[in-house]
Amino acid sequence: MKLTAFILAALLSAPAAAEVDCILIAKVAEKIMEHRQQNMTTTQILDMVEEPEAIRDMVILAYRQPLEKSKERKQEAVVEFGLLFLKVCAESEKEQAQEGIRL
Repeated sequence: MKLTAFILAALLSAPAAAEVDCILIAKVAEKIMEHRQQNMTTTQILDMVEEPEAIRDMVILAYRQPLEKSKERKQEAVVEFGLLFLKVCAESEKEQAQEGIRL
């Protein structure tokens, strides 16, 4: 399954005025971790996207996490990875909004 240009656009740095879809970014992170937990290689994941540089850092971070053994822990790793990106994205949006108020 190829990740669409829409998903990649959401992952790329957006101008301050543009709104980033944090839920979409979290879902992409979950999908990457799901593939990691299925023991796919980084190359296999990057080959699935049209512009691999857009998600390269996310893939690298996923592969710094352990490959879990149990089905339950694999699912927990997927959810935790998605939540990490949701949190980072939401915090970034909050900071950008606060910077906009100060201007």
